[in-house]
Amino acid sequence: MERREFLKLGSAACVGLAAGGALGLSPENLSGTLTPAGMKLGHALRDGRLNGVKRATERVPLLIVGGGVAGLSAAYYLSQAGCHDYLLLEMADEVGGNAAWGENAVTRYPWGAHYLPLPSRESRHVRHLLHDFGILLDGVDADEPVYDERLLVHAPQERVFDGAQWHEGIFPEAGLTPWEKDERRRFGEMMAAFRNALGADGRKAFAIPAALSSADPRYRQLDRLTMGEWLADHGFKGERLRWYVNYCCRDDFGTGSDQASAWIAIHYFAARAGKGFHAEQGAFLTWPEGLGRLTGELARRSGGRSERGTVYHLTDDPQGIRASAYFPESGESREILAQQVIWAAPAHVARHAIGADLLPDRQMLAVESAPWVVANLTLKDWPRYRPDAPFSWDNVMMDGRGLGYVVATNQEVTQATHGPTVLTCYDAWSQDGNFARNREILEKSDWAALAGRFLADLRPAHPDIDSLATRLDIRIWGHAMASPKRGFLSHPARGLAKLAGKLLFAHSDAAGYSVFEEASWLGMMAARSALAHG
Repeated sequence: MERREFLKLGSAACVGLAAGGALGLSPENLSGTLTPAGMKLGHALRDGRLNGVKRATERVPLLIVGGGVAGLSAAYYLSQAGCHDYLLLEMADEVGGNAAWGENAVTRYPWGAHYLPLPSRESRHVRHLLHDFGILLDGVDADEPVYDERLLVHAPQERVFDGAQWHEGIFPEAGLTPWEKDERRRFGEMMAAFRNALGADGRKAFAIPAALSSADPRYRQLDRLTMGEWLADHGFKGERLRWYVNYCCRDDFGTGSDQASAWIAIHYFAARAGKGFHAEQGAFLTWPEGLGRLTGELARRSGGRSERGTVYHLTDDPQGIRASAYFPESGESREILAQQVIWAAPAHVARHAIGADLLPDRQMLAVESAPWVVANLTLKDWPRYRPDAPFSWDNVMMDGRGLGYVVATNQEVTQATHGPTVLTCYDAWSQDGNFARNREILEKSDWAALAGRFLADLRPAHPDIDSLATRLDIRIWGHAMASPKRGFLSHPARGLAKLAGKLLFAHSDAAGYSVFEEASWLGMMAARSALAHG
């Protein structure tokens, strides 16, 4: 069963994150890079080591901290409203955050998020953004808007490798017993019921942005359970179904079904109900560089000023907010006095930078974030063809430590199963839920060990992978995403989105989980608040 088929019954999933484990053997005759995203500056900020020659204080009406989806969305909506007098600072040497991207002689490729489900009616802000970008062509408010068909994921979409052969779809019927097939059907029907459910307040039980979901206790109480407990309570015992749900949780939230909140897991299966005139429910939009296409457009259409810089101290001031920022390219520090600040960087950065005078409740910043590793593997030719199932955009390894890869060149009109290509491989280091320990392991890991791990995952399905690989570039995301474990709905961090006045919080950590729709929503809401009170 392909994921878009499950969505017809009310479910969805995304590609490619897996659990940590023993590192693979070092590869030979292969070159590449290892980039610990933001680690050097982030640790310097954490340890209080950022300083430099201070220049005169600069005054700006509005400072945006962070150039990921949330910060770029805030800048975009400000610019749309005619406000260009702001400064955006981004720690990395590129904007995009989890939706950053890279490029080589073969193709562009993602460094993180790589697709966008067709937005539902509740994600109206995303529909309008896509319309502005020329992706949604007509019918922004229609049940079935018209999208540029070239950007819908090309078939075949998905396949899974079970250790012996490939099967079409992520949760195929092949090999299932009659009772397992019945369990699979029952799960889909239950997700469909959740997708269509309305709370006592008249809202959809599960909507995206999550802030638009019903507050009805019948549904909110699901957050008291893990998804694994919910499955057990409803008699779901099949190994394949439990593998599938666990895969989805690790993939989407950086943690397994034994820890992920049942509410958020069901929300992901039930909330995304978007479809298009030429696309059924569960269809995806994608580009070679993944959501880097959208962050690139957001940056291009933002009219304010942006620089590479790290805010390491933020404190209250009678004239607004005083920020101390370090600029790595010049080695200088600068004092910035802003009337307002939109904080669009992660909570773990805010914990070290925002003063208690601005945010006394420090528990609001105690967000657990899961580490990921993403690798882009350049091949001189496609792996040897196997007749079991055709090459697909999304290729999942059922028994792998990492859960597979997407093909960056899948959307090429002339794409065939030969010639150079890039496989973007995903791995979430979250098996035991001890994120801090896994970050420590990753910090000490070298390129050869991590490259060996990825290649070891691919060899069972592609025995010729070593002879085809020409380069393997790896990026470590130490704090990739907020991980919504049981009880996340009552976590103080969700109050960050309600901050008003001169400090506004826009990062997806305030939603409790990391997806484009949430980050862009929070960026838009912060921009509106800044315009209203600026």
